[in-house]
Amino acid sequence: MIYVTTFLLRKTSVQLRGVTLSNWPYVDRYRDKDGQIAYDGFAIEVIDRISKSAGFDYDLYEVPDGKYGVYDNETGRFDGLIGELVANRADFAVADLTINDERRAFVNFTEPFMTTSLAAIVHRKHADHILSFVDLYHQSEVKYGVIDNSATALFFHNSRDDILRKMYVQMTQHPFGFVATKEEGLKMVNESNYALITESVTLEYLSNIQCDLVIVNDTNSDFRDFQRHYAIGLRRGSQYLNAFNFAIDELKNSGELDQIRDSYWVNECVEQTEEYEINGTSNRLTRVGQVLILLMTLVMTLFII
Repeated sequence: MIYVTTFLLRKTSVQLRGVTLSNWPYVDRYRDKDGQIAYDGFAIEVIDRISKSAGFDYDLYEVPDGKYGVYDNETGRFDGLIGELVANRADFAVADLTINDERRAFVNFTEPFMTTSLAAIVHRKHADHILSFVDLYHQSEVKYGVIDNSATALFFHNSRDDILRKMYVQMTQHPFGFVATKEEGLKMVNESNYALITESVTLEYLSNIQCDLVIVNDTNSDFRDFQRHYAIGLRRGSQYLNAFNFAIDELKNSGELDQIRDSYWVNECVEQTEEYEINGTSNRLTRVGQVLILLMTLVMTLFII
């Protein structure tokens, strides 16, 4: 992609203010060795590389209400990260922030730095015969839900797909159809017959570190065409949009963006799976050997008799 201007900022010293939301592996807030609040994670590394490429400095603060941004029809305002941009309290918002039409009407988004789809995660012991969202809908043993006030919840609410609408109705009819946070949903997955529906890339990360969890990726319905994009939000009409886009394009073309992602999405379950397979093979061979020895003993016994 070619941009009219690369922009930038390199000629002058520019200080931008960013707003973020903690949600590992994208963003994590911690205290550094000097006791100061600092941030780490995949999205933070992305904005670091962008700032170096575009030539600006920045500071970050956590969004006060801990939300991404939903429009309230009664107040006519956004909350969360989007609300901070609309109110001009931040120059940019960086997190696992989803582009959607509602948000795009009020703020600018950069080129996506990550693309994901919709999936569900469930404990392995409850995953039998659940191969798709249609399977999830047509069974009653495993309850399912989404994170409240999230882009996924909005997607279900606004969908015209028959199965999606029926799933949304079912979620409104049980107490865990809408969980407050990803952590609450994950706790439900680990402790009960429950499936959390959210972005597949986040669930891929979780299943890489929690080996008893299984992802349900739908491949048999319209869900397979669902895609969502994470991007950096900017104020509407931001003069920095071209600079951010140019930097993101550089990261993609150089392969650096993939390298950053791969450093966080590490499958820690591979070794356990291989160990299980090796041990399983070894155990099977041992059992076969025991049977052969028993048969040989019986044959020798018959000859002796």
